[in-house]
Amino acid sequence: MNPDADTHRSQNGHVTIDDLRALAVHESGHAVISQRLGLVVIATEIDGLDGFTFILDYDRARPNVQLAQLMAGRAAEREILGVEMVMRPHVGSDQERIADVLALIDRRLWPSVLAQARQASARAVKLHRGTIVQVANALLERCAVAGEPRARLDGDALAEVLGGPAVAILRAAARPI
Repeated sequence: MNPDADTHRSQNGHVTIDDLRALAVHESGHAVISQRLGLVVIATEIDGLDGFTFILDYDRARPNVQLAQLMAGRAAEREILGVEMVMRPHVGSDQERIADVLALIDRRLWPSVLAQARQASARAVKLHRGTIVQVANALLERCAVAGEPRARLDGDALAEVLGGPAVAILRAAARPI
């Protein structure tokens, strides 16, 4: 498992509803698009100003799939919120992981590979916008119930809200062995 970690920071360091909404949309973009690209998503969570999407088989995915998945969070922010939230660089950030994937590719191909990945993630987010919003709303609802800016979707709860053709696979993957 590897976490897809993103950190959003408000101006004053406190979590605002806009921060939380942006983080929920961002992580939901990663989760939904990863699942639609054939990856096994086992959990997505937001925790204060950090977010994580746990993907079982990320390291085995092709570079173009990894890049589209990594770009899906920002694409979801643009599509659903109309703006990208400010992110601070940190270990394990999307930007760092995109650089890691690019290191595996001939440098001369970077512009076309990045353009294709951006287009793929933007198209996928447009196509699955409704599901991304549903996952984000489920995360935000869990925050409201808990009374704190923390929420996690995994197991059957995640499989239900993700829907799609891979629900049975997700349920099987989420069960303890």
